[in-house]
Amino acid sequence: MPNTQTFVVNGTMRENTSDFPESFLSYDLDTSEFKVLPFVAPDDFLVVSSLRFSPDGKYLAYSGERGVVVEFATGVTIQESVGGYWVDNQTLISKQQVGERQYRIVSVDVVSGQVTTLVDGEAAAGMLLFP
Repeated sequence: MPNTQTFVVNGTMRENTSDFPESFLSYDLDTSEFKVLPFVAPDDFLVVSSLRFSPDGKYLAYSGERGVVVEFATGVTIQESVGGYWVDNQTLISKQQVGERQYRIVSVDVVSGQVTTLVDGEAAAGMLLFP
């Protein structure tokens, strides 16, 4: 987590199936304690390959097959089908697949939920996003 001595990890409690979805835990370096966080990945979300906090630590974007943004303290899902990189405390830039070999680059305001297309079509297909 930004500006803390706490790590966030994810993993399955038993098997990696929809009966035992990906869980999230925090580990505090100062107290050496694990804490189960108040959310799990959606049932059909079997792999989490990336965890990214907003700069202020209020939101967590995680991705695998697709992306999800949650309010970190409560675990409330803000957006699904969004993964990407934080621009500021509430804005993500994401590359989304909208069809076979069709992509778009979008800006997502996680507070309002507004998605703005920045680049669409062939130009978006060749773009790489870097944090």
